[in-house]
Amino acid sequence: MRRENKRIQGYAQVDVILYTPLSDYRLMDSVCAQAKRALSAVSGCKRPESVGPDIIESEYGAYSRTLTYRIAVTFD
Repeated sequence: MRRENKRIQGYAQVDVILYTPLSDYRLMDSVCAQAKRALSAVSGCKRPESVGPDIIESEYGAYSRTLTYRIAVTFD
């Protein structure tokens, strides 16, 4: 097995914004859990750096929650 030598050049911040309808707020935790599970398969996205508060987005008729990931940018 060949070991890859990669050095971290810096970090990228990625915000993932989740929405659920105002009429069904109880879905937010399950939507958040599904997003975290899906993103854990992406290299560098093992867990969010922060989880923002739930915000009412009246112009969209939805609640939103932001997951912020800090992902290492590497080079060979």
